[in-house]
Amino acid sequence: MIKESKYKPINLGIFAHVDAGKTTITENFLYKTGVINKVGRVDLGNTQTDSMQIERRRGISIKSATSSFYLDDMKVNLIDTPGHIDFIAEVERVLCVLDCAILVISGKEGVQTQTKVLWSALRKLEIPTIIFINKMDRSGVNFKSVVEEITSELSEDVILMNKCINEGFGHLDIINVKYLSDALNLLIKYDDLLLEKFLNDENVSDDEIELVLKKITLDGKCFPVFSGSALSDKGINELLDGVKKFFLRKREMSYDDLSGVIFKIDRDGLGYKIAYARIFSGVLRNRDKMRIANKDLEVKVKNLKSIVNGKLIKTESIFEGDIAVIYGLDNIEIGDIIGEYSDSIKTYTIPKTTLSSKICPIKNSDLPKLVSVLTELSNQDPLLDFKKNPLNNELSINLVGQIQMEVIKSLLLEKYGISVRLSNIEVIYVEKPVAAAESHIKYKDKHPFAAEIGLKIEPLPTGSGLNYQSNVSYGYILKPFQNAVREAVFETAKEGLFGWEVTDALVSFNKAFYSSVCSTPADFRRLTPLVFMEALDKARTKLLEPRNRFVIRIKESEIGRVLYDLQKMRAVYSHPEIINGEAIIEGLIPIETSYNYRIELASFTKGKGVFETVFDGYHDSKIELTKDKARSKVNPLNRKLYLKSI
Repeated sequence: MIKESKYKPINLGIFAHVDAGKTTITENFLYKTGVINKVGRVDLGNTQTDSMQIERRRGISIKSATSSFYLDDMKVNLIDTPGHIDFIAEVERVLCVLDCAILVISGKEGVQTQTKVLWSALRKLEIPTIIFINKMDRSGVNFKSVVEEITSELSEDVILMNKCINEGFGHLDIINVKYLSDALNLLIKYDDLLLEKFLNDENVSDDEIELVLKKITLDGKCFPVFSGSALSDKGINELLDGVKKFFLRKREMSYDDLSGVIFKIDRDGLGYKIAYARIFSGVLRNRDKMRIANKDLEVKVKNLKSIVNGKLIKTESIFEGDIAVIYGLDNIEIGDIIGEYSDSIKTYTIPKTTLSSKICPIKNSDLPKLVSVLTELSNQDPLLDFKKNPLNNELSINLVGQIQMEVIKSLLLEKYGISVRLSNIEVIYVEKPVAAAESHIKYKDKHPFAAEIGLKIEPLPTGSGLNYQSNVSYGYILKPFQNAVREAVFETAKEGLFGWEVTDALVSFNKAFYSSVCSTPADFRRLTPLVFMEALDKARTKLLEPRNRFVIRIKESEIGRVLYDLQKMRAVYSHPEIINGEAIIEGLIPIETSYNYRIELASFTKGKGVFETVFDGYHDSKIELTKDKARSKVNPLNRKLYLKSI
């Protein structure tokens, strides 16, 4: 058993564009710190963190994987995240529990679209970050050009800690850089004492520079850059030294209340639920009663484990900064707050999925099992959003892209023995009110509810989401009645006039009446959909379509075909930029017309063409959209049928 360290545990995430080599870096870290006795290889399917058969076969990470190692006596919880855009939900959950990060950039491909998405997320959360340029032994790579790309596309505030020579010829040499003078020129922007000494021509010691460099790095304002090749074990020792140099923090005793967040749900070999929680403050103890703050619920911790050198070890307590692994809590979900709310708990939202697909078993006898498995998978990945339509019994799931679809099919077959068919892929639209409108349904006005409600719906700027306010006094209408109206508004708004979710609107609760003898919260909850949909019908709605920002990289000779495709797909794009025979085209494109274009482009470019996308939000369409979505509930606009259904 390893004794309690004088250093605080750190939670280190490794991020990269797909195929940049982060899993190989993870393997090297675990090998060099004695966790494993052999470095696994992605292409051989024997890596430690890619534990699912489908991950090993495809050579990509699908789920985040948590391991740990010790640098001296500093515990590092290492989280390897998926690089493919289809599994971005896993990345989102990891971001919110990190102390620091390594962003891996392939020396061959450089800064890519997904790299920029990850960098933006890391910067918004101010997560201290080291950059590692990998694969510098690949043919044709150029160290200087990659560094220039980093400074122009990501940040100028980088410090080169080492550099590569003889790169691009299969052989690679790493040399340390005398970085202190460069660091001083950067650090005077952020440290007044150093600036004063610099202006007064006073001597600044190396120790002073190192101390401020670490502080500014931990503040997320300066970014050390290392380079090498994980596959050839070049630069990995230096990178590990960088983790120790820049991210190590002394432990301080904390007497704060327990506060943490559940960021991952899994199942063990026997099917028991496992919850991974980052502890931000206080201590979680085995056999303690643990409060779930967001559910106002108490549960007892019966089986608590810690991640020690890559293994799950039973423990009696998990302290601030560490990751707790909690077994057997069936009612716990991703995002649950354990203990008390804390300002240390970060939130960052990556946009939701924009594709939906019907899913059904090949064998009808597998239907009950499929419903059970999809319910569990949806608990592990809420963005999957599994639904069963009670009106027609159809099953559906949400998706990010084609790769995720193929992975789900393989996972269901290999792990659960269920062969499925995914069909009727449709883009997820949203509805936005066109104008302001009100509806006021009075007490006993052709309805059986002991309630009276007046609502107003107003359009808001695109991207505002659905907002709600009550202008009715709590002294007039009690809180249970108020809550019933609010909850019913958000629930009804999931299916607007076209059947899509309503967004970019302000809903105001302006009028109400109730009977102190007869009225119940259920009366208000059941009347609200009638009022809401009547107001929405008066306001009218328009559909907004999801769009991606894209980058296409092709040969110059293929421009004509691609531009024709882009016009056909209603894309808005820049004039092609030609660099050394390669054409680069950037722009915005509707997901409706382009979600399969990556496959088409790969086909006619013989796998050489690149189509990178990142979600850019919902936009007005150039064409009028009239796409209805099958409803899962009776439309309250059909009052007679609605009243019969409740």
